Amino acid sequence: MSKRFVFFYLFKADPKRLMEVIPAHREYWDEVGPTDYTGGPFADRDGGMIIFSAGSLDDAEKMAQGDPFVTEKIIDQLWVRQWEVMLKVPDGSE
Repeated sequence: MSKRFVFFYLFKADPKRLMEVIPAHREYWDEVGPTDYTGGPFADRDGGMIIFSAGSLDDAEKMAQGDPFVTEKIIDQLWVRQWEVMLKVPDGSE
C-alpha cells in the first residue's frame, strides 16, 4: 500500500544555476515520479516541496535523492518525511 511523503528542500545555488537545472528537475519527476505527485517552489523561491506516494520511506528517499536538484548539488537542506493526511478539504459538491 502506498503512503504519502513530503520532500522539502532549500536551495544553496545561485539563481542562474538553479534556472539551468529546473528543466531536468521537472523532467525527472514527470518520468519517475508517481502519477499523483504535486509540488512547486515557495513564493520566495528559496526552496520548494513535492508531495508524492511511495511504498516506503526508503523508496521515497531514493526518489528524492535522484532529483537533479540533489544530484547537481544545488540543495542546501532537504527532508523526506512520511505525511499522514488527517484533514479532508471539502470539494464544494455537497
